[in-house]
Amino acid sequence: AVKYTSKRIVEVIDMILKESKQQPIIIVQADHGFGTLGLDHYKILNAYYLPGGNQGLYDTITPVNTFRVILNRYANQNYPLLPDIIMTRPEKGKKFLPIKVDCSLK
Repeated sequence: AVKYTSKRIVEVIDMILKESKQQPIIIVQADHGFGTLGLDHYKILNAYYLPGGNQGLYDTITPVNTFRVILNRYANQNYPLLPDIIMTRPEKGKKFLPIKVDCSLK
């Protein structure tokens, strides 16, 4: 399933780039990380294609700020950025706790 989906995503992106009358904004995000333990569990696919380059994006961006950055840049909005944190619940039934996750590529 992953192989097929990866192939189809590339095909769709290629088609969008080829057939768009204006430069598109393309965002590809996953909704969860791999089945690993620890903080690596929270890493996701968060890929962008933005006209004019990736100005406004930063190494530790999380999905909470994706559309804020894009709307600020391309739709002349002024949404403040939210903290790039992940909320996690250490044990079922316990309170959610914020944790900082290093999202940069290493």
